This record gives sequence, C-alpha cells and structure tokens, in this order.
Amino acid sequence: MVTQAATPEKVGVGTGLLLCCLRHQSPDESLAVAETALRHRNIVAGLDLAGDETLYTAQPHRAAFDLAHSAGMPCTVHAGEAAGPESMWEAIDILGARRIGHGVRCTSDTALLNRLRTERIALEMCPTSNVQTGAVRNLPGHPAIPLLAAGLPVTISTDTRTTSDTTLQREFDALRHLSGWTSEYEALAQQNAAQASFSPQSE
Repeated sequence: MVTQAATPEKVGVGTGLLLCCLRHQSPDESLAVAETALRHRNIVAGLDLAGDETLYTAQPHRAAFDLAHSAGMPCTVHAGEAAGPESMWEAIDILGARRIGHGVRCTSDTALLNRLRTERIALEMCPTSNVQTGAVRNLPGHPAIPLLAAGLPVTISTDTRTTSDTTLQREFDALRHLSGWTSEYEALAQQNAAQASFSPQSE
C-alpha cells in the first residue's frame, strides 16, 4: 500500500519514497515495482535496487530501470558493499545509478573513483551498518574520510535504523571520535546529501 507522504506545508520537511526492487526477485517483479513508482510520482522520489550483489547481478533488472529513466525518475542502487567495484560499475553503466548505496569497496579502483568524482555519483555510506556487515573491518578503517578528502561525494546515512540501532545523529557522533574527521567534512557530507537528493532543485 502506498500512503501519502508528508508535505512541507504540514511538517516543515518534505519527504519522498524510494520503491525498492530486490536482486533475488524476478525481472517482472522489478518491472511491476517500477510501474508502481511511476503511477505515484507525486510521492515517489526514485527507484532502488537492493539485495546480495555477490549472488545476483543487476543486469536482469535493467528493463525496470530503463522504464524509470524513460520517465525521468532518478535511480539508486545498493552496490560495493558485499561485492567489489565490479558491482558498482554495473550499477552505473547498466542501471544508470545516480547514487550508490554504500559503495565502500570502491577504493581499490582508480578508474571508478575518477568516474564517481567526475559524474558526482553520490556514495550513501552507513558507517555502523558497514562495520556490522563486514563491508569494512572497523570504524577507524571506514573509507568515508579519505574519500571525502579526495573530493568524492560521500554522504552519511543510517541504513536500517532498527537493525543497526542507530540514528543519523549517532552516526555523526561516532565519526567525531575518529582521527581526521572534521566539522568541515561533516558539513561537506551534508552538502553532498542535499545535492544528491532526488527532490527538485527548487526545494
């Protein structure tokens, strides 16, 4: 069921839904998700793909994402978390992702880093979750700081708040204890998030 999202007039903050396709589901199911997203453009901000990228490639879901792109709906894809840079290349080149969920495994691929930087493809990094899933070994080893320093559009997010028992405030509080994290990086991450949002520029 799709419910009415909050409006700025009601609460002072606008919201938009991301409808998520799942890698293990069929292409037809993903196409149905995309069609539903387009029927509800007034409250749906974009299309997403999630799931285990080590077991399921993005290619089978291309038709759903092509449909979204043809209607001007932006897309994000979870990649570079369980799998390496190849899953991020696939997200960008096959599904046309403007944002990458996590993307922490991009650091070994110079060409990929250059692509992300040049095209301003945002990385939705979730420090607590990234450690919990083993995508990064520990919080001090999280790539958010070096990637921000290198000019990549890193953002800080929470992933599944209930599973990780976190909030965005807790994510930033944890980062503030790391050597190298500065208030400038925090402001930059928030600026990157605003620029990468799927809301109209006027908002």
